[in-house]
Amino acid sequence: MKYRFRDLVDVPKLQELTDELYRATAIPSSIITIEGEVLTGSGWQRICTEFHRQHPEIERECIESDIRIRKGIADGEPFVIYECPRGLVDASSPVIIEGQHVANVFAGQLFMKPPDEDKERFFKEQAGKYGFDVEQYLDAYREIPVLSEEKFRHALSFLAKLAELLAGIGMGRIRELNAMEEVRDNERKYRRLLESTNTAPWELDLATKRFSYMGPQAETLFGYPPEYWKGLDDWIRTLHEDDRRRAVNFCLAETRSGRDHTVEYRMMSKDARQLWIRNVVSVVSGPEGPEKLVGFMHDITGQKRAEEERGRLESRLRQSEKMEAIGTLAGGIAHDFNNILGAILGYAELTLDQTPGHGEARENLEEVIKAANRAKELVKRILLFSRAAHEERRPMVLAEVVSEVLKLLRSALPSTIRIEEDIEEQTGSILGDPVQIHQVVMNICTNAYHAMRERGGMISVSVRSEQIDPKEADEVKGLRPGPFLKLSIKDTGCGMDPETLDRIFEPYYSTKGLGEGTGLGLSVVKGIVANHGGALKVESRVGMGSCFSVYFPRFEEKAVEQDCDSDEIVHGAGRLLVVDDEPSLAHLMKLYLEEVGYEVQATTSSLEALNLFRGSPQRFDLIISDQTMPGMTGAKLAVETRRIRKDIPFALCTGYSDVIDEKGAKSLGVDAFILKPIDFTTLSRIVRNILDTSKRSSD
Repeated sequence: MKYRFRDLVDVPKLQELTDELYRATAIPSSIITIEGEVLTGSGWQRICTEFHRQHPEIERECIESDIRIRKGIADGEPFVIYECPRGLVDASSPVIIEGQHVANVFAGQLFMKPPDEDKERFFKEQAGKYGFDVEQYLDAYREIPVLSEEKFRHALSFLAKLAELLAGIGMGRIRELNAMEEVRDNERKYRRLLESTNTAPWELDLATKRFSYMGPQAETLFGYPPEYWKGLDDWIRTLHEDDRRRAVNFCLAETRSGRDHTVEYRMMSKDARQLWIRNVVSVVSGPEGPEKLVGFMHDITGQKRAEEERGRLESRLRQSEKMEAIGTLAGGIAHDFNNILGAILGYAELTLDQTPGHGEARENLEEVIKAANRAKELVKRILLFSRAAHEERRPMVLAEVVSEVLKLLRSALPSTIRIEEDIEEQTGSILGDPVQIHQVVMNICTNAYHAMRERGGMISVSVRSEQIDPKEADEVKGLRPGPFLKLSIKDTGCGMDPETLDRIFEPYYSTKGLGEGTGLGLSVVKGIVANHGGALKVESRVGMGSCFSVYFPRFEEKAVEQDCDSDEIVHGAGRLLVVDDEPSLAHLMKLYLEEVGYEVQATTSSLEALNLFRGSPQRFDLIISDQTMPGMTGAKLAVETRRIRKDIPFALCTGYSDVIDEKGAKSLGVDAFILKPIDFTTLSRIVRNILDTSKRSSD
């Protein structure tokens, strides 16, 4: 048993009880634990305490007597009576708790019949044998009480019931102690749980508005020591000034209504940190209404930050999806717009050819053609900007791409933003993806615009060839010695502080307002530059503008240049099948190609074109088809006509397609991939080249 018997009973009360029993019955008694600890003793006889228990030999006999008594108890008797070797009668009743013998209730040190002369002689001899003072020993002998066996057994029956009562009391006390220990264990577990969940329990007396309890976790979580939390005002002072009125008014209203409630607010810790708190409050009411509040303050700062970050990510994802949708939309619009531009340019050029002299009508037509060509270039730049697929890297002239972007920007930026261009000729080329380099320049210039849009300013752009030495390379992360092309973009905007400058390349970091940016622009720039083997350097001061220096390794081989063919119209002869679902373009191409010598049949249906070709495969020398058409695409028409006649030449035209590009068209065996709006001088040259090549192959 894990508890001592002494801890299970009220020893002073038991002593009073056995004292009263002795006064009522003159029967000596005691309660002794199984370990031999005497808890109570009443009426013990002098002959035992002053003589027998003081002599070693007799003490040993007394112990043997105790053992005999315990043996009798072990046999299951409610009590046992035994006459000790000294002639005194003893008895005992066991106290059994949870099956364990923990103590005994003793009675005895008496005679069950009046002693005679033989008994007195025995004690007198015993005094002499053990060296006791005879007169004193006999005086103690004559004090021994005499009780009949019947009365003694009645008394022992009472003591046996007392032993049972003590066992019951002990068992009840064990249950109580176990329950208390369980409560303490639960309290420890609960405390550990609270400490691990960033939670501080508290209790407030509503009558005094003072805290009757504030968990020690409050100091760990908020920094305020226990002595700080005296009353309601101390809690109110910790609230963030923007949340104080709302939180206090809400709690007061809910408390007056007797409703349990939960409130979230910001709290300022002792070290001035801003924390988010969820306070879960229970209202304890009495006969006259709410009496106290009991609650838990949970630190949910981490959860709030995670929710805010998730919200930002979701918002940026939606913005990225919008941008992707805008790119797709731009491509679709470009396709339709290219068809319109093709008709405007084509008919204007035809009309111009039919207009003699140098009159006003001819000049007007020339202006129409110039405007349409500017629109054509603008659409081309929009397509370049919105294109999702990246081109393979190839030698390219950086200055040309930068100039293209600046042309697009000039048409998009307000007049308050000026662009200064300082691009050296013959700077050389880089090995790069034109689409990605276009995006680098566009993203940096767009950021410059945002920095100047309120007051206006200037964007200065330069491209120079530089030989980077080891000292310069050490000043720019990722830069190495060698030949580089340096692109510099400088603005006169608001500039950036050091903290912002340190974070501008972080994904999703943005200083723009809601809905004005994704926070991806400069992180994408950094990734593109790094993938091209380049490096970035940014210099900025608040109020002094910013300067982005982008270094690309110079490529020593000659960059790919555009073909510079003659602007002369090329005539020819042959039978052509023209397919375009836009009637005006189909008619225009028929008119133009007939004018330069060809026999043309035009149709606005790819299915009709396939039937025409299937009916007479040898009738046509070349098919010119649009790509995006209902019923059957131009690429599919190319495949189907080649199944009928393998050597039929085929030219594919498109204003925009996310399904097929020039590389894909070539893989189908298409002879030419023509971008709309179509320049008819170029078309005449392409048609003639295809027919000449086909004729040489057949020969």
